[in-house]
Amino acid sequence: MTTNITNLTGIDSFYDLGQFAYSETTGLFWGLILISIFVILVFNLRENGIDNAVISSGFGCFILSLLFLNLEWINLTFPVIFGLAIAGAVFYKIFSANKY
Repeated sequence: MTTNITNLTGIDSFYDLGQFAYSETTGLFWGLILISIFVILVFNLRENGIDNAVISSGFGCFILSLLFLNLEWINLTFPVIFGLAIAGAVFYKIFSANKY
């Protein structure tokens, strides 16, 4: 599939550009942007512990994915993925704590 992105007619704002990216990549562009942000945040926050890094990064990306979902740039899969990442990291943190 070849796309000529040099002739962007009808693009007047960043929202229109986001809609164009969504339609051309069938929603994967913004989803991969969110996953990239998640990985970068996890690596930057891991000095506080990997469980805290995943919880914080998952929360930030969850909020961003809700914004992107509202703009109709992603589908419901990505907020669910980040919500499950938060839940998994919280359960790991709770049940792996030393209880003595």
